[in-house]
Amino acid sequence: MKKIFPFFSIIIPTFNRVRFLDLAIRSIIRQNFTSYEIIISDNASTDGTKDLVLRYQKQGYPINYFCHKQAVSPQQNVLKGFYLAKGKYAFLLGDDDVILKRDTLQTLQILAKKYNPGFIKISTILYYENLNSINDIYKGFLLAAGIKHISPKNPILPWELNDKYLEFMSGSIYRNDKKLLRFLNHNDVLYFSLNFTYKLCYQYGAVFCGDQFILGRFFQSGHYFYNFIEPKFSLDTMHDCAKQYFQDKHAYQIFDQKLRRAALLHVINWRLIFPPKLLKTYIKKIYQKDKWRVLNAFYYVQALFFKYVPRFLLRFFKKIYILQNKQTIKKTILSRNMLEEIQKYIDLKSSNIKLKVK
Repeated sequence: MKKIFPFFSIIIPTFNRVRFLDLAIRSIIRQNFTSYEIIISDNASTDGTKDLVLRYQKQGYPINYFCHKQAVSPQQNVLKGFYLAKGKYAFLLGDDDVILKRDTLQTLQILAKKYNPGFIKISTILYYENLNSINDIYKGFLLAAGIKHISPKNPILPWELNDKYLEFMSGSIYRNDKKLLRFLNHNDVLYFSLNFTYKLCYQYGAVFCGDQFILGRFFQSGHYFYNFIEPKFSLDTMHDCAKQYFQDKHAYQIFDQKLRRAALLHVINWRLIFPPKLLKTYIKKIYQKDKWRVLNAFYYVQALFFKYVPRFLLRFFKKIYILQNKQTIKKTILSRNMLEEIQKYIDLKSSNIKLKVK
């Protein structure tokens, strides 16, 4: 008898977030689409995660649960899900994020069958810690409304992925090509799948869907910052992946220049969290491959300056930026009639607070 595999393998890496994990699972099972499996890769949680999963499994939901005997790196925990996936596409979802609209999986299946892409990306709306109303929206990674298809071997691919891939993993959907899994990166916590994504896009193309959304929590702690430095500097990962796709050296140099410039501008954010010594290492790593470029000199001086600016001044400017960003996101959400969907999540979240796993 021929085996029937699900269309989507929804991979949820998790660690000690049982209450939020429950919301993530609920956002999947409420979809108007059933051809999926849920793969939960548990990084040795101690908070009752296993009991929660067993409860859903007993109710008949298609959940494949794997628990590491001892903690591994974040990227190793995520990548385990790729190797377990049986679906045609692997859908990454954070354990504290949710799929916002009920028709997301159905819509993505239609797009996947139409274009057969290697990679699909949807929009993201972020809130900081608590979401009780529309005013608590923090920021977003919003794609242009509608559908954008990028053909295979398209030379604009690096620019498109730089603009839309970001480092936010939820809402990234990958063609489950087992032959290309060797390109997954075990050394980079941010861009563990970037080279894999490039290979998929080069071979099959990509689709960006701006009218579907992940709703997720945003962290200001910068807990991944050390992984920018070791074991793999994430900016180098992005450049190494993109370099092979540029047809001329000049185009790559422009791309490289803009990425390093953008990385230097992040010094303002990191200064709010980390000491000057660590920032110095970060700036030095950017500079190591940028010594020849005079055009970026101003940005290095600016980065070194902000390394010593008092934090209270930076907080003031950041608050202004966040306020402007929030207003933009709110206007976009209103224009796309997302208020009702967000309110449904707020109601779901409120009922979930009382959850007690037996």
